[in-house]
Amino acid sequence: MIPNISGTLQSQLDPAKQERLDAYEGGFKLPLFGRALQVNGAVFHYSYKDKQVRGRIFVPFFNLLEKLINVPSSRIFGQELSINARPVTGLTLSGSVT
Repeated sequence: MIPNISGTLQSQLDPAKQERLDAYEGGFKLPLFGRALQVNGAVFHYSYKDKQVRGRIFVPFFNLLEKLINVPSSRIFGQELSINARPVTGLTLSGSVT
């Protein structure tokens, strides 16, 4: 990640540690009724170590300024489901949730 952060102190431009991501995902695509109905679903898990994010540090006179920082560890669990229906020619209905 190359941030676009201007700095007033050298410490704002110090590099962050390289982040590590272990990502797992599984899903399915299920066409039904001659493909008039398509159901897709997935589950996922992301496990970060030293995730890089834009943070803020206190700098006297300027107050809070941006800096690329590391979050020691974080996890994301999620699910996705989407449905596309074509009941008649020329009409498509879609819905999804995450």
